[in-house]
Amino acid sequence: MQTQTTRRHPLERLLGVVAVVGLVACHGGDGRTNEPTGPIPGASTPHAAVALTAAVVVAGTLPVELRFGVPVAPVQGSPASLSLQLSGTNPQPALRLQIRGEDGLEIQEPSELTVERLDPGAPKGLELTVKGTTPGLHLVSVDVGLDLNGGGSRSFQFPVLVAPR
Repeated sequence: MQTQTTRRHPLERLLGVVAVVGLVACHGGDGRTNEPTGPIPGASTPHAAVALTAAVVVAGTLPVELRFGVPVAPVQGSPASLSLQLSGTNPQPALRLQIRGEDGLEIQEPSELTVERLDPGAPKGLELTVKGTTPGLHLVSVDVGLDLNGGGSRSFQFPVLVAPR
């Protein structure tokens, strides 16, 4: 699989970070609260309730939403777990997720996922392991696409704050 890399203008990146931080600070502006949602359905390892926040939609029209949670704040040099929850308003066949961290945040595993089917009212819980190599605010990008030729897609971003050691 060939990956295309695009360079963004520094101002575009800065505006993206400001938008993500602003929307996360106000819970995505959707009127929902960030009360703990209980164990994440379908998560590979159960853990305590994690507050989930809507990720910012960057592009695309695929009718899916992504929420994220950080059970334990990441510390530079140590792996940390992130919780993701994918939901949709329409039934979706197999979905492909590609996950990338910007410089300073490594996606340990998995960086690519497949969700076999996504039904309305049945969100899929996923876990992701990251490692911060530099302290500070870093963006995680998640591209969700139909696992079909030429299917729709949607891209999300969310911030992760890595604390210094």
